[in-house]
Amino acid sequence: MEPPEQVAGWLRRHELLAISHETIYVHVWREKRAGGELWTHLRQAGKQRRKRYGAYDSRGRLAGKRHISERPAEAEARAVVGHWEADTVMGSEHGRNSVITMVERVTGYLVMGKLARHCAAEATARCIER
Repeated sequence: MEPPEQVAGWLRRHELLAISHETIYVHVWREKRAGGELWTHLRQAGKQRRKRYGAYDSRGRLAGKRHISERPAEAEARAVVGHWEADTVMGSEHGRNSVITMVERVTGYLVMGKLARHCAAEATARCIER
């Protein structure tokens, strides 16, 4: 069986009946509730997205990344020069035109660099360059 969109288009093209695909779907689902089997002839698409009910959401997380609470005490106290914090700021175009900032914790010295692409390789290259 053709999908309702195709059926509605074919009927309209051959000037037999002007009906929307939504109306065809309504008929198919109503017939299914009444115990019919018309719906079994529709093309069945697989699930587009999986359910994540109890699953841990790992999107946006970096594997092996240390938590900020694990920062050395001397860096936390800002007692020793040489501890840097790095961060990236993404521009409006996702994946392009990002900025990396590196701040020395004691002096507040800021080093900034533009990234052509928002990726680890580009950020690493820019940090080494600075």
